[in-house]
Amino acid sequence: QVAILSGDDPKRVREMAASLGLPEGAGFGGLSPAEKARMVQIHWPESALMLGDGANDSLAFDAALCQGTPAVDTGLLEHKADFYLLGRSLSGLSELFDVSRLHHRATQTVFAFALTYNALAVSASLAGWMNPLVAAVIMPLSSLVSIGLVFTVLKTKFPPS
Repeated sequence: QVAILSGDDPKRVREMAASLGLPEGAGFGGLSPAEKARMVQIHWPESALMLGDGANDSLAFDAALCQGTPAVDTGLLEHKADFYLLGRSLSGLSELFDVSRLHHRATQTVFAFALTYNALAVSASLAGWMNPLVAAVIMPLSSLVSIGLVFTVLKTKFPPS
């Protein structure tokens, strides 16, 4: 689950959430630093990745599992951050969310193939149709098909040039 926790105007935060393709209700504006930290502790105590750029994000940073900041030279959060976003804006977040959705789709595709493959292989074994030669051929083929499925999904986002 992705959410924006901000002290900024709630309307602006909702608009930003929508521009990032987040579901309605994923943008929370007008929050104090303590409210942001409390939301992290209540809703995402074991999985929060917090991006912040100022002292008002420090409490939520402390509550999050992983912290990142685009503000490297301010001295406020960089010493607490696990990683830094380089550049002058958060425009890369949209691309990051796209890649995350693509990864999810590729994982689901390969998982569905693996379930199907294993169900067929077990059924063939129970029917007595499986032997060591067939197993030695189809096992590496299934790996190649899995890799091919990932490349097929990735090709939708990264077409060959």
